[in-house]
Amino acid sequence: MTPFEKLLETIKKTEVIKPPRQPLSTFGQTEIEYFLVSDLVQFPDRCRLRYGDLIAKKPMIISPETMMERFEGFGLEGKKYGDWFLKSFGDELRGLQYKFTNDLRGSRLERASPHELIDRINSRLDFDSTRPVTILKGPDESWQLSLLKFIVEMSARSFHGNLQELNERGFFDPDTRVGYQRVSEIEKLMKKAGVDRSLLPLLGKKLKEYGLFEQYQDRFFSLVGRER
Repeated sequence: MTPFEKLLETIKKTEVIKPPRQPLSTFGQTEIEYFLVSDLVQFPDRCRLRYGDLIAKKPMIISPETMMERFEGFGLEGKKYGDWFLKSFGDELRGLQYKFTNDLRGSRLERASPHELIDRINSRLDFDSTRPVTILKGPDESWQLSLLKFIVEMSARSFHGNLQELNERGFFDPDTRVGYQRVSEIEKLMKKAGVDRSLLPLLGKKLKEYGLFEQYQDRFFSLVGRER
C-alpha cells in the first residue's frame, strides 16, 4: 500500500464521534482536548485509548501584500507581473494559515469494545465546558493520520468565521494591519523594558516614530520613574 493509499484508507476509517462545539479562535491559541479510540485486531475484547491536546496557534494572515513576496527575485518583468497579479486578483488572495501541534499525554489499553469505551468517555465529559474537546475513532497503526483528518476538517469548519472576523476588524487593510503590528511590537517592547531598562531609549524612539507616544506616555514615564 502506498502512503497515499494508506492516507485514503485511514480517512475512510476515521470517525469524529464528538466534534468540538467551538471553532478555532481567530485571535488566539486554541487547545482541543482529544480522546482517540482504536480497535485492536489481535485483541477483540480490548481497544487502545490515546489522549492529549491539539494546540492550534493563532491563525497567520495571508494577505495580497504577503503574497507579493513570492514574486521576489524574478527581475523587472517579474515585478511587473506581480503588480498586475495583485491589482487583478488581490481580493481573492486573502486567506489564513493554521499551525497545529500534537501533545500526546498518554496511551493505554482498555478492556472494552470501542463502542463501550466511547460511551464511557461520553458519560464523564462535560461538553458544555468552555474548553474544546473531541472524541475520535480511528485505526491503531495510523492514528496520527486520523488526527490530521480531524485537523483538516476543523480548519475548514473554522475558516470562514475566522476570515470574516478578521475582515470586519480591518486586518486585511494594509494601513489597519500595520497599526495592529505596531501596537503589538510596542506592547512586547514595554514588557521587555520593564525588565531591561537599557531598552527605554529604543521604546521612546519607537513610540515617537509610530505616533503612539501620547497613547503610551503614562506607562512609559512610569517605567522611567522606576529606573530612577
